[in-house]
Amino acid sequence: MYRFCCSLCTVLITIASISAAAGVATFNREETAAIQYTSRMITADLNGDGIPDLIQTYSRIPADNTFSVQIATGDGTFAAPVRYALPIRQQTTVYFATADVNNDGKADIILINEQNLLVYLGNGDGTLAAPKSIPLPDYVQTLSVADFNHDGKIDVALTMGRNIAVMYGDGQGKFSAPVNILTVGADRGVFIYGIGDFDSDANADIAFGIIYPPCNPSTCDHTDVHILYGNGSTSFTDKLVFPGLRGTIVYLTTGDVNGDGRTDLTGLLTFPTQTGDMIVLYGHPTRTLTAKYLKTSGYGGLPVVADVNGDGRNDVAMTAVNGSNQIVIGLFLGGPNNSFTWEEVLFGSSFEMGTLVVGDFNRDQRPDLAVAATDTSNTGTTSVYDYLNTTTATNWSPCSYPKAPHGINVCSPANGATVKASVHFKIAASWFEPLRKIEVWVDGKKIVEQHHVWDKYAWLKATHTFAVGTHHLDVYSAGNDNALQHQSSTFTMQ
Repeated sequence: MYRFCCSLCTVLITIASISAAAGVATFNREETAAIQYTSRMITADLNGDGIPDLIQTYSRIPADNTFSVQIATGDGTFAAPVRYALPIRQQTTVYFATADVNNDGKADIILINEQNLLVYLGNGDGTLAAPKSIPLPDYVQTLSVADFNHDGKIDVALTMGRNIAVMYGDGQGKFSAPVNILTVGADRGVFIYGIGDFDSDANADIAFGIIYPPCNPSTCDHTDVHILYGNGSTSFTDKLVFPGLRGTIVYLTTGDVNGDGRTDLTGLLTFPTQTGDMIVLYGHPTRTLTAKYLKTSGYGGLPVVADVNGDGRNDVAMTAVNGSNQIVIGLFLGGPNNSFTWEEVLFGSSFEMGTLVVGDFNRDQRPDLAVAATDTSNTGTTSVYDYLNTTTATNWSPCSYPKAPHGINVCSPANGATVKASVHFKIAASWFEPLRKIEVWVDGKKIVEQHHVWDKYAWLKATHTFAVGTHHLDVYSAGNDNALQHQSSTFTMQ
């Protein structure tokens, strides 16, 4: 059992490898005290320093009816939780997301409180303004955000009862009444997995599951995976992309697992098959998905996608309980041709673990992992454990990510630089929501596009030669909804 007298401690983490991997991932662990068991945790850079902060809600809402924010210190630890009140008392976990909803360059929080959508505008210094409340016609099960209609304003997709609806943003922190875009049958349930661009057409899509009865207290008969493919306006095309997964499949997450510029779905199965207990559904431009089954060493939680071992391929990480009843962070390390190698980061003893999140919590360009957990005695003592990535590798971002919640950092070539022989492009970007790609254009022609993306980050490294003379450089980053960032400069070839 882990018990600590200090509030901040460093622990060396070892990895138990089940099969040999091309690049092993290593971590150091930092611990920060939290309020209580955190069932849901997401990240956003709330104070504009380029380091993601933690926003937490609870499975059992505290007596003072709050959620909390913990600001990152930059060394892998976090400041003490700051609580924010929910206007309406409720007993269960709230649903939330982050985005820049009023286009002021600061991260905001969108949160469901009973039958109300609350908007907490960020002040840019780590604090939040008092919430604006929008009443809803029904209770919400899940929500996600994107600019679905390409008007430069964040919209909210949510499930209410048997409906999926979109609330269109006005760019000032307000949203329209919910507009239903899909209704399922009376005996079925529906929930959103997440937002992505599964067919790489530069329009945001909504991945969701339809649950079919009969149901018992733990699960239902089966789940069909659908995608509402966005058409770039206010219309969507519903397509059944993977039918008949046994049970209630709730642990599916979005991310570009194989680096092809198309969003994939990754998650754990309620009822494992002979071929595996985890599934990866790869997106295709034909609006289809193909499945790959993987075997873990035990049951786990919601996965995250990032390249944790620095080999240039994204990996899948999750919390899990292995066959020896040990709590671990499981890693599917990505290999050639969509192959994977399973490894385990030994966590230690814990009574309850929350949501795993990924971010660069100490600004070294490496994906770190963070999770909140209670101690084994179930006394309510909870800590945030940040697994700082110490892997020695050469395929990290060649450039520091911006010291801001969004932006593009062109480390090479510098603006106005004189270059001999070849130009070595080294670029990094960050955004409020997940990124999909970086493009480099020179003199109006696209030179290279890369998809080294994870969470809210992207990077590019490439080499190219040009004719003698001065050239105009344009760099773009794009999210799943094709929200663009743009930076221009010049360089001269000798």
